[in-house]
Amino acid sequence: MRIRSARKMNIQVADTSDVKNGHDNKAVGTQLPTRTFSVIVPTWNEERWLPILLNAITREPSVSEIIVADHSSSDDTVRIAVDSDCRLACGGLPAVGRNAGARVAKEDILLFIDADVKVTCEIFNVLMAKFQDPATSLVYFRMVPDSDQFFVKTAYKAADLYARLCGLLGTSQGSAPLIGVRRHAFVEVGGFDERVSAAEDVDFIRRVGRQVGGVKYVRSTVLHVSARRFDLEAGRSYSVKCVIWGLLRWMGFRASLMPYKWERYSK
Repeated sequence: MRIRSARKMNIQVADTSDVKNGHDNKAVGTQLPTRTFSVIVPTWNEERWLPILLNAITREPSVSEIIVADHSSSDDTVRIAVDSDCRLACGGLPAVGRNAGARVAKEDILLFIDADVKVTCEIFNVLMAKFQDPATSLVYFRMVPDSDQFFVKTAYKAADLYARLCGLLGTSQGSAPLIGVRRHAFVEVGGFDERVSAAEDVDFIRRVGRQVGGVKYVRSTVLHVSARRFDLEAGRSYSVKCVIWGLLRWMGFRASLMPYKWERYSK
């Protein structure tokens, strides 16, 4: 049976009507509760990737709840979320979905995770360690693509270099399919800017760094991600877009100039 959206199922959907800088330092401070994180996953036709992610997250004792903010998926994404006892929120584009999930989350530390990310217990251990320090507001990781293509690996190395250079220039900024952030920091900056159509994560990290501080970019522990975007768009064209978006976010502009290609990924 195909599930068109959460609204067509006989389930309860969460009401979403309400709505310095540092690099890889050792964390010390107060003890966090055992179940610390509210995980928020924005989805749109993620039946291929979501089961893998949920299988990893549901085994993690530090996770209190998983909220899937779905954008009217036409595949089995919602069914998978329900079968895994996830809470549901009505999502949209990534910024909309993340904000919707944050509004109904219960914990004080929010984890925004894209469906195609491969999380490990090491990632959660690092997050727990970093957030022991009360001065830490946001944590994100160096990305490594699951790809053998030289150009793709080089592109991600360039993204790492970009994040490091921004840090040296006093600006916390970088692309991040997994972001851990304290609720007070999320609220202080107004969440993800839903007017930003591409690289909204880059914009969010920059604003937390400038307005709140305490941003940690972790390089010693890597986050493995899919390279599916390079399968959907020509690699060089997409890389040029990323450079333009990164520069625009660094200058504080919301405009994207070159559109993000919203299209269902192949199975």
